[in-house]
Amino acid sequence: MEIKKVAVGLFIAFIMITSVLGFIYGRNQAEEQQSGVEEKVYGRYTFTGTDKGWTVNINGNYLFFDYLPDELDEVNFPENYGSLLAEGIGKGKVYFVVDGAGLEYVKEKFKRGMYNFDVRVVDACTEEMKDAKCEELPIVDCKNFAVIFGSAEEGEIKMNDNCILINGDVSFLNKAA
Repeated sequence: MEIKKVAVGLFIAFIMITSVLGFIYGRNQAEEQQSGVEEKVYGRYTFTGTDKGWTVNINGNYLFFDYLPDELDEVNFPENYGSLLAEGIGKGKVYFVVDGAGLEYVKEKFKRGMYNFDVRVVDACTEEMKDAKCEELPIVDCKNFAVIFGSAEEGEIKMNDNCILINGDVSFLNKAA
């Protein structure tokens, strides 16, 4: 009986000691992993690498990106792009048109980006798009502020009145979104 009490006591002591050692070792390992986080500085912003891309804190809002700014060199934004986009965002509503298959990720990525600015993104169609998905969506033209994504072999961004027209392959559109 006495031996069983000693054995149980030693077993409990062993469990407690190994638990403490595991906690200490695990904590040091987690700290090492945190110090290995990749950060890139562009201007006044620090981008932090995550397993899903990059994050940056801008005015207290954490924004997520698939690409760093220097990875977007192939995307040439027109000179007035920023002011037109800011004007559209200022209205609180952006019509969004996707003319092409396989662009769901691009569409959701754009919507998430606009959500950070409290902008409602409204799915829409153009007059040229006459398919079943357009039956219940508003029809817009460039009198409304709209961003139109379309499939094309060559990537380009153009502006037409109140529209931003972004055409290209999925990779280009993903970067432009």
